[in-house]
Amino acid sequence: MVPAFIPDDGKLAALKTEAQQRAAWDLTGRQLCDLELLLTGAFAPLASFLGRADYESVLADMRLSSGAFWPMPITLDVSREFAAALQTGARVGLRDAEGLLLALMTVREIWQPNREAEALALYGSLDRTLPDVRHLLESSHPIYISGELQAIALPTHYDFLHLRLTPAAARAALNQAGGSRVLAAPLVGLPMIPEADAILEAAAKIDAQVLIQPIVGQSALRYLAPGDLDHYARLRCYEHVVKRWPRGRGMLALLPLSSRNSQGASPQAQLREILWRALVHKNYGCTHVLLPNDSCVRAAALAPYAGQLGVEFVDAPAQRDGLTQTQLRASLERGERLAPTVLYPEVAAELRKRYRPRLQRGFTLFFTGLSGSGKSTIARALLAKFMEMGAHSVTLLDGDLVRKHLSSELGFSREHRNINVQRIGYVASEITKHGGIAICAPIAPYTEMRRAVRAMISEYGGFYEIYISTPLEVCEARDRKGLYAKARAGIVKEFTGVSDPYEIPQHAELVIDTQHVPAADAVRNILERLKLDGYLPTPAEEMDYSI
Repeated sequence: MVPAFIPDDGKLAALKTEAQQRAAWDLTGRQLCDLELLLTGAFAPLASFLGRADYESVLADMRLSSGAFWPMPITLDVSREFAAALQTGARVGLRDAEGLLLALMTVREIWQPNREAEALALYGSLDRTLPDVRHLLESSHPIYISGELQAIALPTHYDFLHLRLTPAAARAALNQAGGSRVLAAPLVGLPMIPEADAILEAAAKIDAQVLIQPIVGQSALRYLAPGDLDHYARLRCYEHVVKRWPRGRGMLALLPLSSRNSQGASPQAQLREILWRALVHKNYGCTHVLLPNDSCVRAAALAPYAGQLGVEFVDAPAQRDGLTQTQLRASLERGERLAPTVLYPEVAAELRKRYRPRLQRGFTLFFTGLSGSGKSTIARALLAKFMEMGAHSVTLLDGDLVRKHLSSELGFSREHRNINVQRIGYVASEITKHGGIAICAPIAPYTEMRRAVRAMISEYGGFYEIYISTPLEVCEARDRKGLYAKARAGIVKEFTGVSDPYEIPQHAELVIDTQHVPAADAVRNILERLKLDGYLPTPAEEMDYSI
């Protein structure tokens, strides 16, 4: 069924023809989520990306310039080059990554925001270790544009179509189920029986239906955090939970929302996120919002906002028993039998597919350090030991070999170095996902890309950053290839440690200085750590570490 806000076929054809003559902007993942929720009315009272006056008012006072309550700046950021070609009154096509036209915008304003002021208003911090702060200051585009939107189509989805309801469709389904009260309830992470029971208890107290809205939008963290479930597995689990509830009590509807809540951000920033999500839940038909036990804000503190929002807040009942999320994941990874009071059997079966015991899971050993530090020597020694043990399939992604076979067209600029490391990370993530061992040995000089590779791989298995901390003077004295001498002479440009920086890892799992630690001892230390963490089965005292 085509939503009412999409034009009929006759007008649609004319708009698509017009769009072919207009400039087009390819939306980022976050912008795509924002546009979908704007078009469907999930962001009401917003009907478009914020103009400058509304943007400044939201940052200062959590209100639009009209006085309507709205706590989150929803903006469309574009590049300087794209903005330079625009004038007010121009019509711009908004497309997805594959070129599908989703909307036309009539541009009314073009301006450059103060993104540091925005970060302070939203997150109370300029700390770039917070993902959303880093995204705003380093990844978002510098120019904002705004104007009226003309819907053409909604973003294309292929998964869980029966759960991808517009706000209007969700409200109609809730009305059909009966009852005037609807409780928006969070199911976060791994859904355990005590948590589900607490949601039902809270709903029963106010005689409400339950609407569970798992967030499936693009966050500033491009990849899942270690231990997180992808949304496919989460939704299968949530469907099992809702089927267990009394008929008509619970309903699922996906929420393609791009979260702005950085962990570690200020309490005011977290308050904005809570209030913003409450408004979205209201647009889907909710009258009450359940606050989880670990929420930074309780219902009493939010009571002053209830009238402005048109929703009430409810504290979740304390759970009587059960494991923490971390304890449950650890138990699943150890292959332990769980009590029937912890998980429904169907949910347990789903989770065991994702959280296999560590002995059955892949992992990546990611070496980083200066040229000549000893990365490749230790990596090759480890490859031989793993092949001898025969426990897993194992692949060596050595820096020089990757440069020859995977990144031969790249140079050594910061951009090209990052592309090279990203490629290594992607290949390692695929190896890890399929239960293998990836040994990576690039220089990988930059913290940001090492962090991105960690996040990419940790979604699927173990990740160990191993910093080979051998000092520069020792590496230079070794200089088997004569590269340092050429770099000192200016023949080799952009050489790490000489003419290009190396950012020292601050959170490496292992640090090894080959000036003092022979390769055999380094291999011993790494294998013992893997055994201690449960990735290798053979007792350390019975393992032959000789090389």
